[in-house]
Amino acid sequence: MFNSIIQFVINVNFIFVIDWILRITGFLTIVASFILLFVNHHEFNMNIFIDRINKSDINNYKNAIKYIDVDSNGEYLLFLPQGNTNFKNVRYCEYVFNGRRFKIKKILQKFKNINCENGLIINTYYPCGAPARVIEWEAEYGVKGVYIIAENGVNGDVRHGNYFYKFNLVSKLRKKVGWK
Repeated sequence: MFNSIIQFVINVNFIFVIDWILRITGFLTIVASFILLFVNHHEFNMNIFIDRINKSDINNYKNAIKYIDVDSNGEYLLFLPQGNTNFKNVRYCEYVFNGRRFKIKKILQKFKNINCENGLIINTYYPCGAPARVIEWEAEYGVKGVYIIAENGVNGDVRHGNYFYKFNLVSKLRKKVGWK
């Protein structure tokens, strides 16, 4: 029996086997590419709209989830995903300086399934000095983002900067290949 297996391996034309493997993978690649033309693509740049809003503007966002931070002074933060971005988890956390670096101390509130239709309105405070609060989110396809709630100290602009993204292995590969 062992001799018959050895004879089979010797007689197999490996070029023929490799040729068929390449044909099958080429056909599957063409089929997958055709299907991806019609599938909605997720975006790696998260298209988050974060801005201060007035108390009178809260009524414009009827579906938004509202959260009141106990240590706030009446400033409102609008956290609204744009496009087809959906978040599995959004965490509103306390952010402290421990002498060497900033660290998340505790999670104040967790939100699930945030998308462009509902969003968040958080009653918070924008410190001009050291930040005290942070928002973390995780998209459905693995990208994690962090927004540190703080002013820039020059003109009080909060829409630019303070964004940080982390990509897991799958997200990095999808970004390199261009498969969103």
